[in-house]
Amino acid sequence: MTDMINNVFESIDCFQVSKAFRCNPEECSSLINGTKNKLTILHQNIRSIGCNLSGFLTLAARIKIEPDLIILTESWLQSVRFPSIIDNYTYSATKINKIQNDGVVVYVKNHINARTYEPDLTDANCLVTIIDEESAVVSIYRSPSYKQLDKFIESLDSLLNTLEIYKNVIVTGDININIRQEAMNSHSSYYLDTLASHGLLSAHSYPTRESACLDHVIIRTKLEATTLVINTSLTDHSACMLSLNDIKLKNKKVSFKKVNLEAVSDDLSRVNFDEVYNESECNAATDRFEKIVTNIIENHSSTILLSRRKSSIKPWITPGLLRCMKNRDRLHIKARKQPDNEIIRNTYTRYRNFCNNLLKKIKQNYEKQILEKSLGNPKKTWEAINNITHFKQAKSDPYDINRVVGSKLDQLNCVNEYFANIGKTLASNIHSEHLPPDESHCKAESFVILDTDVDEIIHLIQSLKTDCAPGIDGISSKIIKLNVAILCKPICHIFNLCLRNGIFPASFKSSLILPLYKSGDKSSFSNYRPISILPCLSKILEKLINNRLTNYLENNNIISKNQFGFRKGKSTSDAVDELISYVVKGCDSKKKCIGIFLDIAKAFDTVSIPILLKKLELIGIRGLQHQLFTDYLSNRQQRIKIGSFVSDPLPMVFGVPQGSILGPTLFLIYINGLCSLKLRNCKIVTFADDTALLFQGESWDQTHEFAQSGFDAVSNWLRGNSLSLNSDKTKYICFSISSIDRPINALMSHSSLCLSNGIPNNCSCIDLQCVSSIKYLGIIIDNRLTFKEHIDLLSRRIRKLIAIFKNLRYVAEGKLLKTIYFALCQSLLQYGIGSWGAQPKLPC
Repeated sequence: MTDMINNVFESIDCFQVSKAFRCNPEECSSLINGTKNKLTILHQNIRSIGCNLSGFLTLAARIKIEPDLIILTESWLQSVRFPSIIDNYTYSATKINKIQNDGVVVYVKNHINARTYEPDLTDANCLVTIIDEESAVVSIYRSPSYKQLDKFIESLDSLLNTLEIYKNVIVTGDININIRQEAMNSHSSYYLDTLASHGLLSAHSYPTRESACLDHVIIRTKLEATTLVINTSLTDHSACMLSLNDIKLKNKKVSFKKVNLEAVSDDLSRVNFDEVYNESECNAATDRFEKIVTNIIENHSSTILLSRRKSSIKPWITPGLLRCMKNRDRLHIKARKQPDNEIIRNTYTRYRNFCNNLLKKIKQNYEKQILEKSLGNPKKTWEAINNITHFKQAKSDPYDINRVVGSKLDQLNCVNEYFANIGKTLASNIHSEHLPPDESHCKAESFVILDTDVDEIIHLIQSLKTDCAPGIDGISSKIIKLNVAILCKPICHIFNLCLRNGIFPASFKSSLILPLYKSGDKSSFSNYRPISILPCLSKILEKLINNRLTNYLENNNIISKNQFGFRKGKSTSDAVDELISYVVKGCDSKKKCIGIFLDIAKAFDTVSIPILLKKLELIGIRGLQHQLFTDYLSNRQQRIKIGSFVSDPLPMVFGVPQGSILGPTLFLIYINGLCSLKLRNCKIVTFADDTALLFQGESWDQTHEFAQSGFDAVSNWLRGNSLSLNSDKTKYICFSISSIDRPINALMSHSSLCLSNGIPNNCSCIDLQCVSSIKYLGIIIDNRLTFKEHIDLLSRRIRKLIAIFKNLRYVAEGKLLKTIYFALCQSLLQYGIGSWGAQPKLPC
């Protein structure tokens, strides 16, 4: 019996949840099992991600294992604008950072199916990463300044209860609880017992800071595991790496389409386009042309799968530097083992400083060479600057179609239906009969579009951006620009057929929509911005028509002088200057001024096409030209594209085409009546749909009366044109030099019922919010025109740029530094300076 008990005791004592080793960075690859199916996690207390990320990346290069997850704790996130990008990774960072040291940042390899969220953990930072809905990684930083350990452990216990469903659970990070056997206390035991109650056991007990084990790897898994405690002099904490073997990750397939441009050009040079020239119908000619070009592109295209492993070795790290770092780390281990030996400590300190300075110098020389090589190419120059300064931000992820129940196609169609019906849904909520379009701008002249020629087509093609994504036809602007001499004649023939027949090719009216995440709940469609991609050929034809249309509008003074958007020679600065000048003149004349700043809900999406077509006719676009615009706006459709999946098409019955060249100009025509409304004692300033109504009067009561009646007229006009206001975002300011001199009555947003039946005395409609300041076209305007808030905002923005110049000052020459300064700082300071920089300081 005793032998049996002893055997049980011996088995328990020998049991280990993971193999554990202490090693140097170069030894990691030999200790981690060589199987491909594994999950690797690397944790490091970085003690300021802003200062030590470069050193950490050097450490990662020496390890020679690219981890699936990188966890950085004690990141000092309060002092950085945003965590830096690591190539081939996406990051998440804690938002609840109470003290200076706080901050956990988790980097996940791009190809891994993972989601990360921030739970509410008492007295600690925490991120939970769920991988393939099978594994949960809990990343924690608990500052030693938090003393209430019991509350933290109870909170951790509650969190782990929510993770019971996952096969593998890993708790890792800098917990600042010493779990070395010889240093155990009641709190350490309580902490380990709580974890054990969830089946979690410590994977190692090596010291990670001096003689204490503060950086934990606690796991619950049936898989074979290996844990490494890595010697490093980056901070006073060792790094920890965990490898779980025999776990097959459901990798995302990341691929791109590669086109052999030389082969495409060679084939195009031998094509006879007679079958295109022989067509007299524009749709048939367009289809034949697209078929010829698309087939050639497909014949010379191949799908390339991106490598799932991308080496993070830094190019400036030479074998000699690696030997230098190894020697530095060996001396560091000696110094830790013999802290009282002054000779060893001084030797290590001197060698560490020499090694770190050498690394810094070589890295700066490398970055300087990269900048010098990219000087002739603005795009590469900014890429180099972003990489050196870590100024680039993470790209928004597309909508996750797995959030919607059903097949892939059902999921995509659900997303497409939401975006396709935005305008229709908003317009259906406007209970008002359509008012006839404003006829005060009816012109006797008629708009005529004459034929184009090859020279104009070449000019339009050369003005295209080269790096635009191709539309649904797969023909990119890059291919058209490279082969402009070959393609210009058949394109010219097709466009002239369109202009002569008043037909816009059907294939040009299909758009691809890419939903990009903005902010908020990722499961809500409304938190995504639909990016529309149209065929490249459509953009060329639209440029051609738009040039003729804008010339006609400007030459005949059709667009209101109050409209500053999308017009040559006018800008947002001009609009702000106009607004400020009007208010200042009013205040100087002792007049009272109220400014109402409108927020039109989805203005471009809710444009009524029948009303727009009527407005086009009234300004002189008739006959064949009107037929062309009618066809352009009719039978349009869109598809949603997420990854390699594309939805079924849905018709677009409302709104001007997003991402189009003609769309903004057509919107100016649509909203032109609003800009030209005759309102009593009112100045209207508009940039596209950003509209400000400025009312002045001799007294606040009179000004309030003007403002309310004018706002009611504007609301009526909007409802009659299928546009609606966001009442909660439409706000007004009472401009006055004195802080005491203010009106008493509030402005109201009356319902359509009130406006149509007469406003009763006891109306209970929504009050507009009166604010002391508002941002209009990038300038914060306050009610006393001191611009203090705007200047404070500028100061904060400029302050954040100081770090960029600090990183660049040893790398870039003076000339390049000036260029960067003018691009980043001077542009911020100069924007709107004629408005906010020239105003006199008002008395307090």
